[in-house]
Amino acid sequence: MVQGFTSGVTGMLIQDPEVIKTVEESGVTSWSTAPIPKGPTGYAFQPVGYAGWGVTSFSAHKAQAVKLVQFLSEARQSLRFAKGNSLIPISSSAQSDPQFSQGAWKAYLEAQKDPKQVITIRPVDSPGWSQFLVDSDRDVQALLTGKKSTAEVLKAWDEFWTGQAS
Repeated sequence: MVQGFTSGVTGMLIQDPEVIKTVEESGVTSWSTAPIPKGPTGYAFQPVGYAGWGVTSFSAHKAQAVKLVQFLSEARQSLRFAKGNSLIPISSSAQSDPQFSQGAWKAYLEAQKDPKQVITIRPVDSPGWSQFLVDSDRDVQALLTGKKSTAEVLKAWDEFWTGQAS
């Protein structure tokens, strides 16, 4: 997907922020990011992948591991780690860092400040997740080609997830 975007084959890319570094390194200079548009309710729901640091109770080197997590969680180090790995920083000091307060990162940080830009977690642990990926890809293609309406797609997805909850 990123190669299609950077080569000019496709004009839009919907991805998590880790691709920013890849796009920047590709040499493409005229591009930007934007928050997910808000729907009729005034909210936008953006699924973003997250990771976290942790130390298991059975770690052989628990004290050292905790020190490492504390070190990586300090504002300066978390910012450095985020820059090196094309991640959204955990530190609020990123708001004033030029790398994150302008350019491609700016939309992500602005969205974080907007209470109507809601970060969601994909239900990847649900037994129906794999099937939903197949169905939703098919439905989005049908939506884009005019074979299904938005209302039909949303009704089907609602029925699918309601059935998963049963």
